[in-house]
Amino acid sequence: MGALKLPTGKDHLIGENMRTSFRCLVTSLLAVAASAVGAAAQELEPRPWTFGVAVGATVPVGDLGDFAGLGFHVRGGVAWERPTMAVGFRGELGYASLGGKTINVGTTAIDGPDTRILSLLANGTWAFRQARLTDDGQDRGYPYAIAGLGVYDFDFDEEGVSGAGGGTTDFGLNAGAGWRFRVAGLRMHAEARFHYVFSDEPTNFIPFSLGVWF
Repeated sequence: MGALKLPTGKDHLIGENMRTSFRCLVTSLLAVAASAVGAAAQELEPRPWTFGVAVGATVPVGDLGDFAGLGFHVRGGVAWERPTMAVGFRGELGYASLGGKTINVGTTAIDGPDTRILSLLANGTWAFRQARLTDDGQDRGYPYAIAGLGVYDFDFDEEGVSGAGGGTTDFGLNAGAGWRFRVAGLRMHAEARFHYVFSDEPTNFIPFSLGVWF
């Protein structure tokens, strides 16, 4: 059996250089991996500004419900929100149409006017991301609250003549809640809101909406 050969100064220097090179290689690989993860996270992180459209049913309540029936609405909007913040903002332009009801006054039946509503809204949102639901690793979305103020323009049509039944423009408030979720990669929401308009006779309605954001 040969004698154990002790490393010479040259061998020690070569080994030390190899260890130094290995440490540099590992450090470089970790840095590249961290950069890749950061880039991927930025790509997956949604941009703060989004544009959306929503449609749904509008239910008149209170005095408005006395002469207007179930209708529909469409809204377009722009929203700002960050995944690291609960608070967000949303601006919307909306259009709603409600058909008139037949009103019985004594023995006389009167057809109520059709109602058209234009609205311009400024709202704040609050996302409850800590309540996010998951199922088998799939993101099922999270709830949010929304509230704000706006300007509402009402146009009452009689016998198909726009404005024949009068019209009014008033300020109002709205508040509600919804659920944000994804379908086939699209960001969507389902939402219900109560609108209270400060007209001569308080005018209230509740739109139920389904929307998509781009």
